[in-house]
Amino acid sequence: MVYVLGALSLAIIVGGAIFSPSSEVLPFILGVLLTMGVNLLRVKMLDHSVNTALGLEVGSAANYLQLQYLLRFVLTGAVLILAALSPYVNLWGAALGILTWPLATYALRFFIKTDSEGLAESNDTE
Repeated sequence: MVYVLGALSLAIIVGGAIFSPSSEVLPFILGVLLTMGVNLLRVKMLDHSVNTALGLEVGSAANYLQLQYLLRFVLTGAVLILAALSPYVNLWGAALGILTWPLATYALRFFIKTDSEGLAESNDTE
């Protein structure tokens, strides 16, 4: 997930550097890098919350996961508000950086599905 997030962020930075006016490139890059850092934090938070929830009872785990989801959601909103209010960070760069999370999730889902089908076929032949 980290590598896919990094690759998507790099693609957005390169695209922004090509299509943005030269005076707005640095704030755009800062917006993407800020949200890339937040996305990496969200990955770490999600990993920690799932590992913690596995050790809890079913009702407690559901409540814990809902709270963690809300915290990640609030963190994302806070970063977008910070980007909107800061003159040094481009809001569009931050918004595109936030969109790398679902894009990376879909990309991983596609590749994991393909890999697991290939593994299932190779295991059937043995």
